[in-house]
Amino acid sequence: MAQMKIEQARVVRQTAVGSSYCLLELCAPSTAEKVRPGQFVHVKIPRLDGAVLRRPFSVFRSDGVNLSILFKPVGRGTDAMTALREGDEVSLLGPLGNGFPPCAPGMVPIVVAGGYGVAPLLFFASRLGRAGVAFLGGATAADILFPEEFQSLGWEVRVATGDGSRGVKGLVTDAFDVWLIEKGSRQGCFRPVDPKMAVMALLGSINWIARWYRPGGPAGAEEVTRKFIDLFMGGLLPRGRAQTGAHRTASGVAASRLRIAGGSRAARREP
Repeated sequence: MAQMKIEQARVVRQTAVGSSYCLLELCAPSTAEKVRPGQFVHVKIPRLDGAVLRRPFSVFRSDGVNLSILFKPVGRGTDAMTALREGDEVSLLGPLGNGFPPCAPGMVPIVVAGGYGVAPLLFFASRLGRAGVAFLGGATAADILFPEEFQSLGWEVRVATGDGSRGVKGLVTDAFDVWLIEKGSRQGCFRPVDPKMAVMALLGSINWIARWYRPGGPAGAEEVTRKFIDLFMGGLLPRGRAQTGAHRTASGVAASRLRIAGGSRAARREP
């Protein structure tokens, strides 16, 4: 980790990004020279009466002399930052954190971010030197930030929005999960399945673990995780066994339960 220090930075410019975000560029050569993707700085916000604590911000970009931070005004501190203008001075403490680990050779780099969470990941992509896949999410199209910058680096970009105004409708993690199943099927890692159904089955099973798992029980978290992955990836059938009568019976029982559950929900909705 690079040695952190306090530096008096000078505001170079502040620009609006979309309708809700701001990009603040600071001249801070001591910090900018050392900072790595995934690290952050603590900002002491001027003209904020009564403020004692600094605010942490991921570094969005650094050229060795200037660095930029991306933020959204959501409270007193960030609201006050919108008033910063060229020539104003800001106290920085940094760089802080360990930064992102290196991407192993031969692996496809994948980043997943929502809104201004994209800030350290675009910095990472710009320094990596090879292309990957970026999954960008947000509540609306206005919250999808810098997809063109990723594309200019050769990255594939996939978008998800909560209201469906850009890309697929839903959470960005949903888009990533479906892509992962699709790619695994194409590469022969998984057998051909309905990607959306596979994701719902997997996530439904994972979410249910929290309902029955008890810390301090006979099986620890690592053992539960290992057995769950083995069961989900391997299934219940013996390796290489074709579909059996038991398999068909289990499928029929599951379908019956779904019909019963669907009827129960419909009945509860009746006035």
